[in-house]
Amino acid sequence: MKFNDLFQYIGDFGTYQKRIYFVAASIAIANAFQQMVVVFSLTEPKARCAVPGVPNDTYASQGEFQDALLNVSIPWDTDSDGLPVRSKCQRYGVNSTDVVQCDVWVYDKTVFEETATSEFDMICNDKTRQSHAKMMMFGGMMIGAIALGAVSDLFGRKKTLFGALIFHISFAIGSSFARSFEVFAALRFLLGIAHSGVYLSTFVIGMELVGPSRRALAGIGIKFYYISGMIILGGLAYAIRNWHYLHLAVSVPNILFLSFFC
Repeated sequence: MKFNDLFQYIGDFGTYQKRIYFVAASIAIANAFQQMVVVFSLTEPKARCAVPGVPNDTYASQGEFQDALLNVSIPWDTDSDGLPVRSKCQRYGVNSTDVVQCDVWVYDKTVFEETATSEFDMICNDKTRQSHAKMMMFGGMMIGAIALGAVSDLFGRKKTLFGALIFHISFAIGSSFARSFEVFAALRFLLGIAHSGVYLSTFVIGMELVGPSRRALAGIGIKFYYISGMIILGGLAYAIRNWHYLHLAVSVPNILFLSFFC
């Protein structure tokens, strides 16, 4: 007897199968949160070099005195639209004629109070760190897809999903408290490994327990849960403008998914 032959006796999509499917599919919301949250937390706000010796410098103008300091401290540049802006990466040296690289910046806080990009100064010479932070999670996902796929075949989907979900939640919450780029990137890498274990296990569980006649629809349905997570994330990012709190908001509620295993 082949596996699909069993569905002749238990049905393709009975009550128990529906319950397990919707539980498994809903976990895809957590995957969407963690994979897409960096769209907001790694946003690069408008920035310029900070005025040397002015600890309370802000991106927004504080008046004529600050504007006068900017004239002798920060040269003009152009943005992507060709409009004049204060330089993001260079400032005047001691004699106000030499140009040197910035080492301190101020950021526009009108859209986001703080992003990981602004906190870790991932701009100018360190701009590539933005893409590196994103790449770290996808690198982890590649390793997780290979390793945890084999683990789920050996030890079972449920055990793998439970373990991966615990690590997924732990690394996601941990990244919310990162205070350096290195820690943030490392946690995103580990999160990526767990991410693959969670998503692959939920997808396979959802597909294996559904009969052949409903399997294609079930696969598409899981994607709708993933998209729902993206929509919810957009609303959360609109309401929460600090990346630390945003990461916590999309990580802590996922603890509720552990109740499915009770």
